[in-house]
Parts: sequence; structure tokens; C-alpha cells
Amino acid sequence: MSYFTRAVNRINNIDVEQYFDLSHKRYDEVRSKGEYSADATLIAEYYRRVGVLLQSLNKDSASIYSLMSKIIDTDTNNLDYDTFLSICPIPQKINFLTIKIICFGYLEWCSLLDIGHSIALKYSDIYEPIIKLFERGGGQISIHHHELVGGFGAFPRYISADRGNMKEFDIIDSALDQIVKEVNGEY
Repeated sequence: MSYFTRAVNRINNIDVEQYFDLSHKRYDEVRSKGEYSADATLIAEYYRRVGVLLQSLNKDSASIYSLMSKIIDTDTNNLDYDTFLSICPIPQKINFLTIKIICFGYLEWCSLLDIGHSIALKYSDIYEPIIKLFERGGGQISIHHHELVGGFGAFPRYISADRGNMKEFDIIDSALDQIVKEVNGEY
């Protein structure tokens, strides 16, 4: 199965129900502190991976809304937004722009993997932490005052290449579940 096909399947399997009717709820009504801590770990790892890519390209930063495919190959135009929405109808049902843009970027990245783009292959799993965040229900994030905000606090909207110097975060499900239990006091 191609990277692109797997990506389409992952996006289309995101449980959209977990994202409905959230706009009028406080963060503590949506997820526990432990879940938000696990969300922050996934976002931090995504930022770290993007930072590593940026360092390899001698770039200082990139917006959370930057498509990684455009950063490594500005001629990439293998997917338009209408086609994306026709093959991945799930993001249409979710009212979070960040999810839509990142899922679009993930599909473009996977199409580069399928054609054997050397830089994409070197950083093949760059989108894994952020897609896992959406799969786990942590995608109710938005941009406010130039920051990515959610119940976890805030991250800068621009991802600095210096993030690539951070220690790798463990994002396997058991490690994330352990964070949830520890923060929630469930030992």
C-alpha cells in the first residue's frame, strides 16, 4: 500500500464526532489535564521534527501552516485542495482550519514519499506526531495572538529550527497513556 493511500485511510478514520460542538466549551470540558499533557508532547515532537528538517535545509523557521512539501520542493503541486476534500471528506466535517491544512500537507508529503523524493524519504515520519494528535482527539487547537493554543497552553505559531536541538519525545501510545495517567493521578 502506498504512503498516500495509508495517509488517506488515516485521515478518513479520524473520529469527527470528537470535534463537534466544541466552540462553546471550556478546555476542561473537552479533555483531561493528562490528555492535554499528552497533546503537548505530540506537538512538541512535531515541532522538534520540523526543526530537524529546517536545520538540514539551513532555514530559520516555518509557520505551523507551512506545507513541508513546499519547504523541500517549491515545485510540488501534485494535489489541489478540492481534490483533497473529495478523497478525504472527513476534514470538511471538522471546523478546525489547522487540522485541514496539516492533513492536506500530510497527503502532499506522502505523495513525495511515493515518488521517492530523497529529502521526504529521509524525514518520512515528520507528520506522525501531529496526525497522531488528531487521531487521539487533541486537534481542537487554533491560532490566537500568533500562537497555537489549546488546553495544553500555547506553542509559537512559527516553528524555529532550534527546536531540532531538543531531545526526542517518546510518542508511542503506551508512553502517551502513561502521561495521561500520571497527570490525572491515576497510578
